Amino acid sequence: MLKILLSLLLSSVAFAQAPVGTIAGTVFDESGGVVLGAAVRVTNFETSLSRELKSGSEGQFSAPSLPTGRYEVRSQIAGFRQTVRETTVDVGSTTTVG
Repeated sequence: MLKILLSLLLSSVAFAQAPVGTIAGTVFDESGGVVLGAAVRVTNFETSLSRELKSGSEGQFSAPSLPTGRYEVRSQIAGFRQTVRETTVDVGSTTTVG
């Protein structure tokens, strides 16, 4: 009985997982220094779903739980030119954008 219950619990966890992934990265200036507080916008090309973030103290950002698909990642801060990258989110993975 315990084996059956454990199998059922594990099966329900597997079905509960959504087809999502993460986009993460670091914002750098032209000299290679990290940029604190840059505005980062992650937008899905197909659905127009958009998420706005700020880069952290080490220039890092992370957008978890994104539906799979193609995305545009824009970073911007006053005094610097805007950076635009395209990337793809795959199920269960972290895509790094630099």
